[in-house]
Amino acid sequence: MARWGWGIGLPLQVIAAGLQVGKIASSDLLPLGGAAGLALGFITAPLLTAGYIGSIALIIARRPNFLSVMAPAGRMSLTVYLGESALLSLVFAGYGLGFFGQWGALPVVLTSIASWAALSIFAWLWMKKFTQGPLEFVLALLTGKPHGTNPSSGAGCARFRRETRVFGRFHD
Repeated sequence: MARWGWGIGLPLQVIAAGLQVGKIASSDLLPLGGAAGLALGFITAPLLTAGYIGSIALIIARRPNFLSVMAPAGRMSLTVYLGESALLSLVFAGYGLGFFGQWGALPVVLTSIASWAALSIFAWLWMKKFTQGPLEFVLALLTGKPHGTNPSSGAGCARFRRETRVFGRFHD
């Protein structure tokens, strides 16, 4: 799968990008080449996606713990997702630092990677002390379902009741 994706998908995506950028740069009134490049890009995107998936599968098969560093962020994905949205909106929106439209692509990408890395470190530290993220805990309280435990399991429900007793609620 990785060979097909990278061997066929990547060259076709490069051709598609070239057609699109070339027609945009030449400022044709009827950019048929740009439309063809866009269509080729959409059609061949699944091939390149197969290359990504195949590469990740090969890496995980050879090194099973390769992605384990991301496990804490995955276990509290709601918190990380909303945290990243909040952090980046404070950087780019007018009610924050207001950098929207003022930076090039590289600083924007580096800022988003730094935001994710900071939240991943937060998740790693948080999960050393707690069994779920703060927003996942609130969601479990609101829905009455213990996150990460089997609702029919007596031990899981008893542990969840002990954890939520500070809020004065018991979920039976």
